[in-house]
Amino acid sequence: DLLVLAVVSDSTETTRYELAVRAIDSTSFVTLALSAPTVFLLSRRLAAGELPAAQRAFDVLVHTVTVIGVGLSALLGPLATPLATFAYGARYASSGRPLAVLGSFLWAAFLVAALGGLLTSSESPRKVVRLVALLPRFEAVGAAVATVGTQLVAVAVYARVAARLTGVRTAPPSPRIVLSGLLAATAAWATRDATLAVPLALGGTVYATGLLATGAVRRDDLTRLRALVAG
Repeated sequence: DLLVLAVVSDSTETTRYELAVRAIDSTSFVTLALSAPTVFLLSRRLAAGELPAAQRAFDVLVHTVTVIGVGLSALLGPLATPLATFAYGARYASSGRPLAVLGSFLWAAFLVAALGGLLTSSESPRKVVRLVALLPRFEAVGAAVATVGTQLVAVAVYARVAARLTGVRTAPPSPRIVLSGLLAATAAWATRDATLAVPLALGGTVYATGLLATGAVRRDDLTRLRALVAG
């Protein structure tokens, strides 16, 4: 999408989108930290025909990346412009628009990575659909929308293919996590004009409180996560 945008648009739009992508890429450490032990564990379980164990491990992974992804989306979406200004300077504040699109659906990118790990474990091919028709008309924001569209399609396709090939199914996002994310996004948006630390701290606090109050995250979730990372 970045290469296509560079061809069909000018350097300003390409730079806006590239900066937004770089900001999103900086969160990839989350999936990298979990992908290696997950691929190893799932490969071992699937090869041994231990489907229930593989399903439990994948459930832990999906729950973890959903909690982290929705939380980051709840902050990145509403605060994209002040974050872009803080990171890149006022000159590139306009990169906040594509960043808002990408950031709001960061949870989908995390799910794609998790499903990609599952399909890698089963040595299955992966396919991605690119919505390049959006790029010439909407430029940097169009590229962001195209990427988000690709991720949403990939989540649906990957989940279906993974269930068919491995028998491991992908649970939908918990409504309690989604509700906590919406409350956090609302809090961040309402205080977006304050010093950046204020909406970040408030949004993060609201999200953590929502997760704990609704029971979306419990102590045994951390125990299962440690067991997953330990392999």
